[in-house]
Amino acid sequence: MQQPAAQHTPQEGNRPAEAHIADANLLLALLAQERQALHAADHDGLSRICREKAQALTRFSGLLNVLKHPASANLLPEQRRQLQELLLRCQRENRDNDCLLEARASRARRTLQALQGAPANYDGRGRGRYSFSGSVRGAA
Repeated sequence: MQQPAAQHTPQEGNRPAEAHIADANLLLALLAQERQALHAADHDGLSRICREKAQALTRFSGLLNVLKHPASANLLPEQRRQLQELLLRCQRENRDNDCLLEARASRARRTLQALQGAPANYDGRGRGRYSFSGSVRGAA
């Protein structure tokens, strides 16, 4: 009897479902740590977390292969459902962190533009540069 060709290594399929669940939970924990480090602007912490996250993502790719080929991994339906839910949570957390990171980067770009002499929105006396009509104050 011929077995179907799998897209993952035998080692991934032989790992117990609990190991894959632990990997997914580890990635969720790292994503939570990443979010906290982003809020705190903890650059050293972010560097450490990114290294750990890269290792977790390598194991996580094995989880994705297992979900594609559950029969070869001997997953019970409940384990498959749990792994799929964890995968969705990881995707949401990662997307949320990405949005937070983009907001921080945007703020940094605006600050850098201001420091590089981009036109100020206020004059030396603290008055707005633009009038209510939208024209530049003091422009002829």
